[in-house]
Amino acid sequence: AVFLVLMALFCSRFVECIECGRKMHQICVLHNEIIWPSGFVCDGCLKKSGRTRRENKFSARRLPTTRLGTFLENRVNEFLRRQNHPESGEVIVRVVHTSEKTVEVKPGMKARFVDSGEMAEQFPYRTKALFAFEEIDGVDLCFFGMHVQEYGSDCPQPNQRRVYISYLDSVHFFRPKCLRTAVYHEILIGYLEYVKKLG
Repeated sequence: AVFLVLMALFCSRFVECIECGRKMHQICVLHNEIIWPSGFVCDGCLKKSGRTRRENKFSARRLPTTRLGTFLENRVNEFLRRQNHPESGEVIVRVVHTSEKTVEVKPGMKARFVDSGEMAEQFPYRTKALFAFEEIDGVDLCFFGMHVQEYGSDCPQPNQRRVYISYLDSVHFFRPKCLRTAVYHEILIGYLEYVKKLG
């Protein structure tokens, strides 16, 4: 285990400030050459010259919006405003992927239910991936992610007009900590409310 830690330390990539030459771990200073191709300038040099770091154009706020994302974002931010907590920031919710898919019934189920006419052979659905972000110390932090499957009116029974939350995950970095679980609940309840209104 000690060997792995030492390897991680020695193999960590460093970036060098183009003004003062100070070296820092690339991951610690969150420097990405794709975002800032002109090189790394440390906070000390920026502060001395009265400059600020160029804006990261790859931010959560710049991701495309959807009706669902906007609905959830408004719901969560309204909840946070009502809580009136001094540490509360703004939450950004984006649906980052949507695609049409089809579930094919597996051979065992097919032999038992499809061949007898009790169940259809295919079930079309829409899959969505949505993520929630909070800006913490100038960095967009993804604190919640959820994948859903939406079966519409065109889908045969038993999945017709059903939704399934196929995966969700979160990290414990949301601030304020005391509202973390409540914010997760707002997103989940908000999603279910949204799809219920759609029918």
